[in-house]
Amino acid sequence: QLSPMSFCWQDLSQLPPDADAAVTILDISHNHFRSLDSLAPLKQLKVLIADDNELDSQLRLPDLPHLETLSLNKNKISDLEQLCSELGRRAPRLEFLSLMGNPAAPDAIFQHISRLADAAAAADDADDFVDSATPDFDEDDFARYRLLVAHLLPSLRYLDSSPVTDRERLEARQRGRYLLKVRLAESDGPAGGEDGARQPYSPLPSLAAAQPDSVDKAAFGKSRYIYYGKHSEGNRFIRNNDL
Repeated sequence: QLSPMSFCWQDLSQLPPDADAAVTILDISHNHFRSLDSLAPLKQLKVLIADDNELDSQLRLPDLPHLETLSLNKNKISDLEQLCSELGRRAPRLEFLSLMGNPAAPDAIFQHISRLADAAAAADDADDFVDSATPDFDEDDFARYRLLVAHLLPSLRYLDSSPVTDRERLEARQRGRYLLKVRLAESDGPAGGEDGARQPYSPLPSLAAAQPDSVDKAAFGKSRYIYYGKHSEGNRFIRNNDL
């Protein structure tokens, strides 16, 4: 039997210590949560609604082995890879995820612009209003967003306002890895320079790293060779009539 609990609109940043550890449905929307580490005792949690908080990509989510539904609408999540990596480790049974209203969710941009356009349709300057409200994301961004999340969370059944289709699953398996960010590997040694500051890339060898004896040096001098015109005299076989 599901056991719901709500702490909405209570100006909270952490879960109260007297919260029932056996709760299975929890709503902490419209608060000031910046992390979810205070939910650690709720091992039986199946549904978590944390809309309109201050959560970023580092949720600090505790292990929630039974969590199936997670709503994080209207937060500050901007890094999908970081978020999904944490969700995959901490909530392996997650099937329903909603991220609308976050910087990382292009769908929220479309919905917001659509509502603004509808509201301005009857205004005299509606055309100017719509033109100035061009979204930063397009349909391709929305498709890539869904494929990336489906690739990182293959067990997901529902993302935002629509189910993950079989076609999206197939494309996520085939192309998902190409949507990941390219991260440069950090070297074990210093980044370069005496103060460890990163130096610009150059294909030439570093003179500072070379041994003093191995550094080539330029030499200047006066050549003693004199050309007398006898080493290239092919023109003597050319007749005057051929000139």
